[in-house]
Amino acid sequence: MNIFTDGGREFGKYPFSIYGEGVLKFFTYIIPLALFQYYPFLYLIGKSDKIVYMFLPILGFVFMVPCYAFFKFGIKKYKSTGS
Repeated sequence: MNIFTDGGREFGKYPFSIYGEGVLKFFTYIIPLALFQYYPFLYLIGKSDKIVYMFLPILGFVFMVPCYAFFKFGIKKYKSTGS
């Protein structure tokens, strides 16, 4: 369990680019941490001139709204086998 807590904390101390292209793609498309943390920061420090990076957190929030609605729909349809 320690690898998930301390390992995640140590992993987050460094920019995603030092871990290689595969890790960066993983954290961009599979677990989109880089969309909300890495790319906007690149724009803020002047390493990228793509202003669209600043809107990625807003896009993530907009994406969360239908996801939450779908989750609530699933909860309404859920029937447990429970006691």
